[in-house]
Amino acid sequence: MKRIKSYYRHCFKTTILIILILVQLPFLAQAEPIIVVENKISTEQRNDGLTIVISDQGSKRQEIQYFTLILKTGFAHDPVGKSGLTNLTNEIIKYLFSYTNALYVDYQSYADYSAFHFAVALSDFNQFCNQLDQIIRLDALLHYDLCNELIRYHLNQPKTPGLKAFSQLYSLVYGPNHPYTSIFYPNYEQLDINEVNKWFRQIYKPNNLIIASSVKLPQEFLRRPAGRDLTEAVSLSDISPTAVDAGFELKWTPVHDNMATVYLGFETAKFSEEGVLATNLLQKYLDQRLWKLIREDNGLSYDPEVYYQFTGSSSAPMLLVAFHSLTENTGAAINLVLGEFKKIAAEGIPEAEVQKIMERERKQRKLMGKDLRSTIKTAALYGLTGQKWLIDHEDYFTRLTNETKMVPQVITTGLARLKISVAGPEATGQYLEDVTLETK
Repeated sequence: MKRIKSYYRHCFKTTILIILILVQLPFLAQAEPIIVVENKISTEQRNDGLTIVISDQGSKRQEIQYFTLILKTGFAHDPVGKSGLTNLTNEIIKYLFSYTNALYVDYQSYADYSAFHFAVALSDFNQFCNQLDQIIRLDALLHYDLCNELIRYHLNQPKTPGLKAFSQLYSLVYGPNHPYTSIFYPNYEQLDINEVNKWFRQIYKPNNLIIASSVKLPQEFLRRPAGRDLTEAVSLSDISPTAVDAGFELKWTPVHDNMATVYLGFETAKFSEEGVLATNLLQKYLDQRLWKLIREDNGLSYDPEVYYQFTGSSSAPMLLVAFHSLTENTGAAINLVLGEFKKIAAEGIPEAEVQKIMERERKQRKLMGKDLRSTIKTAALYGLTGQKWLIDHEDYFTRLTNETKMVPQVITTGLARLKISVAGPEATGQYLEDVTLETK
């Protein structure tokens, strides 16, 4: 446990920790790349399958550079009976990454991909790339003790009321046995360093990686020989479609707590489909509107929030409303949300509010365009999805404007399959009896 605590503390340090570089091996002959340049973003598809996205800074290079590595494997790809394997493998990889020359390392897990984000001093960039190269080309992760400590750590995490309500919502929206729900029911007791190493050797290969960087990578990056076949294509099981009954459903679970945790959610369009930006607009409007309606006007909850959860690049996202409330206020707060949903389905978002949101979006996109870290994260997602609007502001606002008229359709479709999950004290049930989609 001391190792884990030290590991997590280390991830937030800004000091540079230097590791010894192994003797450099002659790198393989460079494959002919396919390079596409778009909006100062160049995309290279190497013959070994590695996708590289570079953001051109011109001559104005900053002292701190940014780098994102996407692994095209997420928690929904875990083998049957081994839920938690991708996360456990990536946690050990992050531990190794944290001992490179990177000033900052962050790791995020999604349903069908994983992302590592780095900040690196420009003077250390090539050495950092060599260190990253060595880790990815390893034949095995020789961290038996760390693996066991991480497993014990996860097995002893408390199941909070909020987590119970959240996992319950995922089961309602996607189905109780769907791979998306596996993140809530990991099989850490079935895992060990041998399982981790087999999975690492299978998924950490160039053809399963996307790299976005603010600096061009060294020519030899991931081209040197390794103790395993890095050219073999990574084969992952397809994530099955969701299979749940369409229709409104509310489920609550009694928990030992002094307030209720509430989640409302519905599945929306996939990342590459029409309706994604309409849902994004809807989320931004609802986040402000429900705050005013539930908290400021009626005082039924202190923390209403609306999220647009992308579970992955090809996975169906979810529009999610979350809040806590006193037991006796739970049903009334839910009905306020449902009433606002129905109002938007009938009337759409007021035009004045749409224009306010669009103006904020323009300012935010302009600000993000000046932030190199945000630029690289977006470039990585562009490399994963191929969606031009991620990097082209004009295309983004054209699509957003066109999809504004789709908002009533998005919310109408969502209401037809809306799921509500509540975890609260024993008395909560009686205050949910009046929750309904019917207009009174």
